[in-house]
Amino acid sequence: MNPIKDKNLLWIAKEGLKAPLPPHWKPCQAENEEIFYHNFQTKQSTVTHPCDEYYKDLYEKEKAKQRKGGGKTTGQKK
Repeated sequence: MNPIKDKNLLWIAKEGLKAPLPPHWKPCQAENEEIFYHNFQTKQSTVTHPCDEYYKDLYEKEKAKQRKGGGKTTGQKK
């Protein structure tokens, strides 16, 4: 995301940064002190926030809408 060119899509980044962890996910710290996320129900772990893919996809969809229509995106906040 380019903060200048995508100024009208920054709401997606802001929302993503504030997104709570989904149920059963907790931040953990490895022995090397790096942070990762672990789902204690499914035993899945990831070094990226579990919601990152959702917000990346949302950005791509909204960017595509802009390219097609050249107008405002749905969900755009002022």
